[in-house]
Amino acid sequence: MQALRDEMALRDQTREMENARPALPKGEYRERVEPLALKQVKIAILTQSAFDAILMLPDGSRKFGRELQLLGAVKRVMDEAGGILDTPETGPAAIAAETEAIELLLQAKRQSPDGGGGGGGNPGGGGGAAASAVAADSGEEEAVASA
Repeated sequence: MQALRDEMALRDQTREMENARPALPKGEYRERVEPLALKQVKIAILTQSAFDAILMLPDGSRKFGRELQLLGAVKRVMDEAGGILDTPETGPAAIAAETEAIELLLQAKRQSPDGGGGGGGNPGGGGGAAASAVAADSGEEEAVASA
């Protein structure tokens, strides 16, 4: 899931920029944050493309309704994060928005429209990155993985 990897890398870059902020002149800080805002816009466009591709699948909106809802929410949060970065701001608000987008992408990746899977012993108790790293057998999830 390229959007997930890109968003995680962007969040790391945002954190690095926030840490470097005190040592940078205001103009230089602005110049260095601008590419981060542009990256956020590109990731949001990639997410929208995945959303559109799912809609074009036969019965895509029916089979992937939950994923489409999540991707729609991801796009909105990414737009918000892009606006925050564009101000320029790399502090807690930007990092929180990027983190929310990551969490929503993980949910979209984790969900299987066919149900499947067993009842885990840790409902809602974490395991996010490890659980999302498990490859799915379903070809339907590959459509979401392109997000």
